[in-house]
Amino acid sequence: MIGPMATTGKAGSRDPLAPYRGRVGSNLRDRLTWALQLAQRPAETITPGDLENLRYEMAAALEAGGHKTESVESPRIPDAEEAQAIHARLKDFFEKLLEEEEIPLDGSLRKQVYKLNRGSGKWERWELGTPNSVDALLEQLIPPYGHLIRECEAPRALGKGERCGVWFVAKRDWQTFCSARCNNRAGAQAFREKKKEKEQKNRRRQKRRRSATSRPSSSRGARRPAASRPPSDLPGRPLPTAAGPARKRRDSSRKVASSYGPRPDSTAPN
Repeated sequence: MIGPMATTGKAGSRDPLAPYRGRVGSNLRDRLTWALQLAQRPAETITPGDLENLRYEMAAALEAGGHKTESVESPRIPDAEEAQAIHARLKDFFEKLLEEEEIPLDGSLRKQVYKLNRGSGKWERWELGTPNSVDALLEQLIPPYGHLIRECEAPRALGKGERCGVWFVAKRDWQTFCSARCNNRAGAQAFREKKKEKEQKNRRRQKRRRSATSRPSSSRGARRPAASRPPSDLPGRPLPTAAGPARKRRDSSRKVASSYGPRPDSTAPN
């Protein structure tokens, strides 16, 4: 449970939350973005001055969520210890949400009473007890926008194998990157990976072709056996020449002439 709230504002300021309402945001999406950025901020980087500002930013967020005062007139500003506790619990809440785990909430032990303000002489409505401040901050934000909270999967600009990892509220259901820069970086990486995969596939194909066309060194220059050689290569048989068909025609014409008897001698006297 979280400790009591401090109810004193900054000295000399009639509305101590006025400078901080713009930081938190004026609509639900902006307030949820503020909560995500706060949850991702490392605790060791929060200086005492930052913590002082966070106290008033949290008070402005609680005010925007309908938990604006511990009483009707008094601003509800967390003390430093509670601000640190809210920061840690916000981080735990969003980590479970992104992992789609069930998120239990501590019950609120608050009660409403009327008290007389001795300074103003007026009666005020007070809510006493220790509320679940994280639930108070997020009760209006998670139902309409919880399903749009994403973790950016784009590669980090100067990190090998690291991703952006920023938590953000997507503007559309299909949005997966937190910014246009991350979208371009992820697209460039996908293009390079696809190109590399294509080049590797082409190299494997060329390697298979070379292995299929090449022969072992022991079979190069070896003479084929006689049974596998064509008949024209057999020893003792002459190779065909261009004059082979003409010679066959002359032989056939001689055979025809001999069947009609000897040819007359054209030089003999009549």
